[in-house]
Amino acid sequence: MWTALKKDQHELVMGLIHEEYKAYKAGKTNAKPSGKRRSFGEIYAEKAGGLIESLYEMRTDAKRPKEKYKSNDAIEDRTTELADKFRPLTPSELVSHLVGATAKIELLSQEVDELRVVNKFLIHHFEKDLSTREAAVSNQKAGKDKKFSNNNQCMQECLDEVLNSGSPGKEPSKRVYTRFCRLVKEKHPNPSL
Repeated sequence: MWTALKKDQHELVMGLIHEEYKAYKAGKTNAKPSGKRRSFGEIYAEKAGGLIESLYEMRTDAKRPKEKYKSNDAIEDRTTELADKFRPLTPSELVSHLVGATAKIELLSQEVDELRVVNKFLIHHFEKDLSTREAAVSNQKAGKDKKFSNNNQCMQECLDEVLNSGSPGKEPSKRVYTRFCRLVKEKHPNPSL
């Protein structure tokens, strides 16, 4: 994919991303819901994949110009078709068509500029919201780790002691768990929280 990007083969890259997204989506459809909260990476990938899927379908639609005029022969055929259409017209009729086409191009050009501004705005805010949320989640995790660090440390000490007292290759059992709980209550009867 990286090689294709370096060579400006954006259509190939879009096709590869689309195939990956289809496989991801098919896997998600067949998978059971996990019940856990989705990560931001998953949310972002899903939204970006949906956008790529829409663009890919539009770009590969056989009725649209990008797909219809993919080859030089198709462009030449279309050029000949248009030349045959406009050749019998008088100069004043040609001027009328040219003026109408120019006005449409100007309107479409402005629409493209407006869509670019909207696109830039949406990308900026989506990225900003995503990074803000990621920072908040990171801060929450750091806060929880700090808040419960004493409890986690004492529980880890008790767990190590219980596991090291038994056979090293033996599978932990209910008995080990019971000893662990008893040891935690003995050593730390009043948790810090």
